Amino acid sequence: AFVLRSIVFKTLMGWEIEATRLNRLGKSPWSLHNGMLWMTVLPLIWLAAMVALFGWLAVPMFLAQFVFARGLLAVADYLEHYGLGRRRLPDGSWETIRATHAWDDSFLVSSLFFCQIDRHSDHHANVGRPYQILRVMHEAPRLPYGYLTMIWVAMIPPLWRRMMHPRVEAFWDTGAAVPHARPENLPARYRADAVF
Repeated sequence: AFVLRSIVFKTLMGWEIEATRLNRLGKSPWSLHNGMLWMTVLPLIWLAAMVALFGWLAVPMFLAQFVFARGLLAVADYLEHYGLGRRRLPDGSWETIRATHAWDDSFLVSSLFFCQIDRHSDHHANVGRPYQILRVMHEAPRLPYGYLTMIWVAMIPPLWRRMMHPRVEAFWDTGAAVPHARPENLPARYRADAVF
């Protein structure tokens, strides 16, 4: 369910953010300056070229590649942010993103396979830092195993919850991040401070 919501809502959010950015610059969202437009049109041009070269077999291959890559990204997003929320400030804004708002993984094999995006908390703390030089942030919570293991664990919700909920609750108890979950999934003691 998260993967589907992530793909749909992040795409819509990307269009909204890009339209807002272009409006601030006095440009139309339906211009060549729109990055989301390019990210939509270029893959379609690539698909058309593949169909021209290899026939209609290219369509299911293209879709399978898209679904696999986009699904993997959504599962990684799930791993990186599970249960960690930011506090809403009195003025209605949100607290600044910090390293404590993302799970970290410092397993060497995962870092090699995932271009160090598994060091996601550094990406939060230093948004402009290139992925290949992301560092392990010691204040961030730690996944129990590397991404290569945790991606598969996330596919089995009862196992995921059994493995992650004690870690999530222990981290919530430090006060470094607020609980982020559906109210029905939270133990009663966390509901008052949670972000839904």
